Amino acid sequence: MTGPLQVGPSAEATGLARVLNRYFSRAAPYCAHQIARL
Repeated sequence: MTGPLQVGPSAEATGLARVLNRYFSRAAPYCAHQIARL
């Protein structure tokens, strides 16, 4: 019973980590560009 309960959240965390990693990989260069303009 602990198997599915552990797999579910970990799978969601992995998906969330991928989304955040993808977002920051796009946002980081943009933010760096904005900071460089200041």
